[in-house]
Amino acid sequence: MNYVAVFSEVDIVSIILLIYLLVRMKRNYSIHEEAKTLSLMAYSIILLACTDIMWVIGEYTVFPYSVEANWTVNMAYMMLNGLSSYLWFVYNEQKLHSWAHRSRLNKILTSVPYLALVFMTFMSVSKKWIFYIDKNNHYNEGRYHIVLLIVTLGYLIYAAAKAVFHARKQHIRTRKNEEFSLATFFILPLIFSIIHLLEPSIPYASIGSALSMVFIYNRVQDGRIFTDALTGLNNRRRADEYFDRKIEDYTPNMVFILGDMDYFKHINDNFGHGEGDRALMTVSEVLKTVCSDYDAFLARYGGDEFCIMWEMSGNKTPQQLIDDIKICLGAEAERLELSYRISMSFGYVVADGKMTGTQILDAADKMMYENKASAHRELDA
Repeated sequence: MNYVAVFSEVDIVSIILLIYLLVRMKRNYSIHEEAKTLSLMAYSIILLACTDIMWVIGEYTVFPYSVEANWTVNMAYMMLNGLSSYLWFVYNEQKLHSWAHRSRLNKILTSVPYLALVFMTFMSVSKKWIFYIDKNNHYNEGRYHIVLLIVTLGYLIYAAAKAVFHARKQHIRTRKNEEFSLATFFILPLIFSIIHLLEPSIPYASIGSALSMVFIYNRVQDGRIFTDALTGLNNRRRADEYFDRKIEDYTPNMVFILGDMDYFKHINDNFGHGEGDRALMTVSEVLKTVCSDYDAFLARYGGDEFCIMWEMSGNKTPQQLIDDIKICLGAEAERLELSYRISMSFGYVVADGKMTGTQILDAADKMMYENKASAHRELDA
């Protein structure tokens, strides 16, 4: 009876954690496909924990439990276990912006391992593939029970590997941290599955997944505090934090660059705010590409203003970085065949260890607006 109590208590903890997560998601999460997927995953693990409790009560107590009920509970457990892993795979793809680019056929093909598990689970009634219930109404593993482990951990490990691959190429710090966090999801289910082999009284599937979901959700929410919602770049808060750290721990050759879009108000007034957002996204993508090449920190500083912090290396100069941005902006605007001009004005300061943070900001800001006024005169001429 002690085994039943411990087993049930762990599952109940999982259910409480996931209810807490669903409540937080309802309050803080916008209605995107990824939010729906995460909610579905939470519900599937709650049901998984419920079937776990039903199984242990039926298996180890005098609670009336028919053979049919035993088969039903175990079949539901197998399918929910695979489903939760598949939903995590889908969520991971959505967070990495890969899911939308998959074709309909490709999306269907990704579900084949899970559908195969469902088929084998149903066939276990006659073939005893994944599990079977013996004549004493007790659960036993089938000869292909390892398929359950392969499918569930397979989705998780693939998702983790892809998240690491994306994170290694990511140059936006908050996105990099978020993607590395996604990669850690499979660790707790794997650890608890090993614990379950050593100590069967611990239901690994529900508690491992529940703890991972809460951990990942909190990391993603923390990341959003420092991320600009429209562009996905670091926001002003992250930029200020980074700037203060660099000024406090003075780094030689640290360059602070401010950039502002020219005639952004004209774009909004004449083409609408939707087109203004598109222009901001276009600029953001160009800045992201160039700053990645220079290994520079990039943030949206507010409105149509961006800041770049870069530790000069080699023979490259701040003006070269700025020139590369301007060239890429012109090429991107031409490629997109925009009906308006996209350009930026910049100001920069090379920190010398003597200037205060305020002096650096003021000097860069002053230079930027002088260049902006000059650019406007040329464009208006």
